[in-house]
Amino acid sequence: MKINQHPLLRNIFGLLLISFFPALTLGGEPKVKKQDPSIFFWYHFRTAVIQNNLPKLKELTRFPFETTDANGTITKTPRGSFANLFHPLMETPVKNKKTMREIITAKEDLTTEERAALKEGKIQIGSFRFQTIKNVCYFIGASLAPEPPAAKKTAVAVPLAAVPARVEKTIPPPPAPSPTASPDFDKSDEEPLQNLAASPPKEKSTEKTPTESLEKNVPAVTEADDSALSPVFRFYWVAFRQAALNNDVEKVKS
Repeated sequence: MKINQHPLLRNIFGLLLISFFPALTLGGEPKVKKQDPSIFFWYHFRTAVIQNNLPKLKELTRFPFETTDANGTITKTPRGSFANLFHPLMETPVKNKKTMREIITAKEDLTTEERAALKEGKIQIGSFRFQTIKNVCYFIGASLAPEPPAAKKTAVAVPLAAVPARVEKTIPPPPAPSPTASPDFDKSDEEPLQNLAASPPKEKSTEKTPTESLEKNVPAVTEADDSALSPVFRFYWVAFRQAALNNDVEKVKS
């Protein structure tokens, strides 16, 4: 069995579908952030400089265009005379002996700080000046005078602090050793007997040595008397006689 729908119901359903369809299609679309005009301006300006595209450069320039010479004189140039300034502007020397054409060609994009400053007002790159007017960026002026070379830093002499004079300490000489009394002993005992041969010869003294005195005062013992001596005295006599012959004073004293 076929059920016929009422035409009024079909019309109401169609109106509801049409009213909700844009919400369904556009509700999930991401919001596009507002584009920064300085990005597109710099792209077109740099391209015009690289390609020597004067008509395009005029579209990006605000007239009258202001130029400043070395004396600080400002000259305003209308659109019709701008072609005469094109090459002088591009060949103006700036830092490191580079021209403005080389500076613009090497600079692919503006920095974040430059874009923020241009958005609020004016910026200068090399000898070129740019400004945003009613959310549109323009090339507004330039300096035709070459930038002076950077002044060389001269070394400044810094006075040194006064250095106190060096005080040299005088070290007193060590005290001389105090003389000590030498012990009273016999001069014959001062040097060992074995060193007497190395000592220089001394003058003969008329005084007789103890050995010579002993030899003179002791009577000689003959072989005949030797047999009569006791064994103890014989041993003593042999030792005494040998010591006397050897000048062994210590042995003689004992």
